[in-house]
Amino acid sequence: QPVGPRDVVLSDLVTSWPVPSFRGRIVAALHYESFTPDQTQRQEDLEAFFAAEDEAIRRQILEQYGVKWIILNTASLSPYKIRELLEPRAVVNEVDSFILMDAQRWLEARS
Repeated sequence: QPVGPRDVVLSDLVTSWPVPSFRGRIVAALHYESFTPDQTQRQEDLEAFFAAEDEAIRRQILEQYGVKWIILNTASLSPYKIRELLEPRAVVNEVDSFILMDAQRWLEARS
């Protein structure tokens, strides 16, 4: 909740993998999906989002894929990466190790 069936979710490769089984679409996951173009580029862009030191790169990736939600998984990301990416004003839900953030609010908070 509240991810819709056509909403795009961005998360790390491991966390992204099961997302389409529940709700939403993903930028990239551990394995390639049938009928999805440019999967190598999508994976590179996802990795760039998490590695970027430039907020403009992150913004461009979110906009390019129409990302509506960001999931941070404290079990698969380093505490440093969580601190770097967590935007408390964008958090809409937390369950176990998962933090769901509204991508638009995340962008607004970073502006």
